[in-house]
Amino acid sequence: MGCGHSRLSCCKAPKKRRQKPDQPPRPEPQELGPLNGDTATAVQLRASEEAEQCQKEITRILQQHKEDRKKWAQQVEKERELELREKLDEQRRVLEGEHEETLQ
Repeated sequence: MGCGHSRLSCCKAPKKRRQKPDQPPRPEPQELGPLNGDTATAVQLRASEEAEQCQKEITRILQQHKEDRKKWAQQVEKERELELREKLDEQRRVLEGEHEETLQ
């Protein structure tokens, strides 16, 4: 523990750190050995596969976005047409009413 000197605080043994009870224990650090040729190739292959999957996912998301925008534009166009038809119908009713009044 200590070194045996007369002062208590002279050479105390280092205290172990206590972790808070709600924290999981830290994993022990692991040393990585040198990469051999097969391992390096496998790592590169894995990274390449992950990059390809990411690219496919990006392409899929962009395609979905494009389709969503197209559907949105079609919906907006339908709503505009509906509004115009309603306005035209209202104007037609007003004109027909005015026409009826002038005929009487």
